[in-house]
Amino acid sequence: MNHKTGLYRFDEFSLRAARTLLICALALVTACPVAFSAPAAEWKRQGTEKQNGERTGKPGEKTEQAEKQTEPETESPSSERLNPGAGLKNDRNESERGRSAEEKDRDTEEELKDGDREPVTDDQKEADGRETETPQQQETEAPEWEVVLSDIHPELTEGGRIYDGTDQIRIAFSWKIRRRVAQTDTDSEETSVNAEENRTSSEELPMPPKVSVICDARLESPDAGRQKVLYEFRISSEDPETADRIHFADGFTKPDLVVEVKKKLLSVTIPDGKKVYGKPAQMAYIWPDTASEPEMNADVNDRTGGTVPPDRILRAEVTGFLTDEKGHAVIPEDFEAPEITVDQAVLQSDSPMYMDGKDAVYEGALVMKRRDGLRLTGNPTENYEFCEDEKSPLYRRGSVRIMHEIVREGVHFEIEGERIVRRDEKLIIRRGGGLEVRIKKNTYYNRGYKINEINEDGTLQFRLTKTNRKGELLARSLPVELSVMADGQVPPASLIINDARMNDGIAFTASGCQVKMIPQPDDRSGMRGVRYRVRRGSQVQRILPDPGSWVEGQPDAAAAISLQEEGIWQIEAESQDLAGNVAAAYSNPIVVDHESPLIEVDGVSDGGAYSGIVRIVCSIRDRWYQKGSASIQFSSLSGGKPPLETGRRESEEGVEIQFADFDHTKEADAWYHMTVSAQDLAGSVRREELIFCINRHGSVYGLEPESLKKLRTYYHTEPFDVVFLESNISDVKNTTVLVMKDGKKTNAEARREMLSHAAGNTGIRRYRHVVAATQFQESGVYDVILMTSDQAGNHADSQRQNLPVRFAIDTEPPQCLVSGIEKFGVYRADELTVGVHVRDNLALRRAVVYLNAEPLMTYSARQLRGNGGILKITLDASQTWQRLQIFAADEAGNEGWTEEYPLLISRNGAVPERKVSGESARELADRRKTSETEEEVTRVEWYRRGQFEAEESALNRDSARITHGDSHLDSRREKQKWTHRQTILTLILLSVCGSVCLFIIRKVKTNREGKLK
Repeated sequence: MNHKTGLYRFDEFSLRAARTLLICALALVTACPVAFSAPAAEWKRQGTEKQNGERTGKPGEKTEQAEKQTEPETESPSSERLNPGAGLKNDRNESERGRSAEEKDRDTEEELKDGDREPVTDDQKEADGRETETPQQQETEAPEWEVVLSDIHPELTEGGRIYDGTDQIRIAFSWKIRRRVAQTDTDSEETSVNAEENRTSSEELPMPPKVSVICDARLESPDAGRQKVLYEFRISSEDPETADRIHFADGFTKPDLVVEVKKKLLSVTIPDGKKVYGKPAQMAYIWPDTASEPEMNADVNDRTGGTVPPDRILRAEVTGFLTDEKGHAVIPEDFEAPEITVDQAVLQSDSPMYMDGKDAVYEGALVMKRRDGLRLTGNPTENYEFCEDEKSPLYRRGSVRIMHEIVREGVHFEIEGERIVRRDEKLIIRRGGGLEVRIKKNTYYNRGYKINEINEDGTLQFRLTKTNRKGELLARSLPVELSVMADGQVPPASLIINDARMNDGIAFTASGCQVKMIPQPDDRSGMRGVRYRVRRGSQVQRILPDPGSWVEGQPDAAAAISLQEEGIWQIEAESQDLAGNVAAAYSNPIVVDHESPLIEVDGVSDGGAYSGIVRIVCSIRDRWYQKGSASIQFSSLSGGKPPLETGRRESEEGVEIQFADFDHTKEADAWYHMTVSAQDLAGSVRREELIFCINRHGSVYGLEPESLKKLRTYYHTEPFDVVFLESNISDVKNTTVLVMKDGKKTNAEARREMLSHAAGNTGIRRYRHVVAATQFQESGVYDVILMTSDQAGNHADSQRQNLPVRFAIDTEPPQCLVSGIEKFGVYRADELTVGVHVRDNLALRRAVVYLNAEPLMTYSARQLRGNGGILKITLDASQTWQRLQIFAADEAGNEGWTEEYPLLISRNGAVPERKVSGESARELADRRKTSETEEEVTRVEWYRRGQFEAEESALNRDSARITHGDSHLDSRREKQKWTHRQTILTLILLSVCGSVCLFIIRKVKTNREGKLK
């Protein structure tokens, strides 16, 4: 090997020596194949014989000694169910026994001829010599035995295997034991044993060992059906030394055993039942034998009623299941009992109740139901089956008895007669009439009941029966009782007029009236029907001549007749009872007058202003005018003098009133309120009001107290309504509201409300102008001006009357923008300056800087205005997290908070866990607000005073710290300058060292590559 290049080199001498050694080795291997093959084959053969413990021979041969040996036979039928034993033992060297010595030698020679394998050493030869045994040694070994099985079959009873829930089974079999004949592999040079030696060996054969054969067997499944038998044989020996030399005969194969497991029969008992006569012969109508007749007829309302409740339907009783250790039956989970049905050949719907004068009992009427007429219903499960043999004691059919039926009118029979009325479960008929009970079709009865004359009240009792042609009774129903009443009473009727004024027997109404028709109660037959009609006329009289059409009403309920149309009306009512009696009734004449008296005023109009001659004439007209009801009144709202009445003409249909002119004096110039009223006989009142005036003044403005209170404060967080008050003797015609936001005009409207009837009745119009809060939703400075003009042409505005309205709305909280830091930021420095910009849309009141939930610095409104809301906060270094949070409030009271910023300011040191403890400044402030109560006023005031002092001290401390920082700023800068210089020199030195190292590495690499080339 070249240590410089790392390569191996061989000279010519070395190559020639290696080639010579290889040729010698090949020649040695080729010249000695026999020497290696014979010992190897012998060693391999003898090792195989030792492993098997048998004498080897040629394939297919047996020794004479083995052929002449006697085989002891032992037959012992056995059947035991134990755990399965071990299987037959396999012979791993069986394939090697069938090979001859020549074939093994040939294989050995072929193996030795392979040049890649190593030659056999002397040690291996010695080992082969030790392991090789002589034939005499192998003949002294103990013999091996084999067991031969035969006649293997399951043990079954005479009736076969019936399902018992277990998989146990017994296997019967015969067996014998004999000595196993061994086969040996011999060379061609060996000689066979002579006959004399064979006789001697046969006489010295050993006795067979004492053994027993046990069979462990079970069914593949305990369920019913063809089941495969799983079984294993095992040999038990009394001598443990011979146990390993006893085997089952070679080539033994277990036969496949199959057993038919029959299903277990279940006992079925069907209980007895009852059926109501005439009901369908179905299980829904078969009651238990313990049911009573009233119970069976309780819910019978028609021919299909009276079914058995689901919880009382007859069910078959099934027994015969396997039981557990406590003797309780083990019923399969999916077991279903068979359903019960009625054998139609035994029982029908009309089967008689009586036979030969005795109660009939239908034996065997209840049987198990079959599905599609073939298979039984229910699910006995796969291991059971229902017993359906009628002759077997395991199957009992049920019997049925027929019971009386409750018959009902309309279902089984009908009652016919003249004018029969049913009321309160009673039959009301005309005195002297009769009735007949007729059987309805499709019923099983054929005889009813009849009575010709009934003159008094009483109870009628009868039964429905069925007889045959001979008159023999086949069936009958339960007794039926009917209450009968005779009636002949005539009912009265009444009419009541509501919402009307009576005057001389005439009903007057202004807006319509309601006539209530009330049928009178009838204790006997009752009312058959009620009807009415509305009569109409042009003049008031006892019975109006024009009748209308009849309208049917309810005989047992009051009817309301509404009269709304104007005119003269009358109601006629007619009632009739169930016996045919009729009665009529008439109401008083009714006058419906919708129109109130008509009032006309000439000379003035409502809302007018007059300066000339004014003469007032008032006319009142109505057909049903009530004399003496006219009234005219004057009142002055602001002084004045009313006119005098000069004449009055009154009649049955109205009145006319005249007034003189107003005085032409200064006292008469005022507002006047004229009221005219009149009433008719129907009660309708007409009232007219007129107001007129002389106007000499314009409007006067003011503010509502609530608005005035609001405007005393300039800044507001929520918008509010601005309400102006205006007073004027005349009507205000035009209104304009001007709203200025931040000096710019906006679209605005005001809602005007007139307050004309003010307190004190001064006659002055009062208005309320509402500028809604929706006009001030946006933040800003607002100016509101009201401008109006009245009917007389006067113009005014609130600004000229020295009523300025100016305020500011601020709904947005201040904003605090923090720059230069982030949450959980780590800053490697001795101190850190944080920039904060506090701003608001209007005006700031103060700002507070909190460090670790404690006030650090406080800025007033003046300071914030001076620095434009820009704050610079310097924080010192600390080995723990510092929490920074900013608070700001504006003049309107809105508050703004920043989120809390956890910071780590440290030149060096490890970064602690990103976790802070304690409440933030905002959380503390919120908690303090909620905890303030009336009982804590003193404590809160003290706390606020302390907080104010803390903020002031923080402000002073910050000022002192800023001053101190300015004084030592130069020294810190000089220190930082020298620190920076050291860092720069270190970096330069490291760069030079790195360059030198790279140069050296490159040179070494270049020299190495040159040497290799």
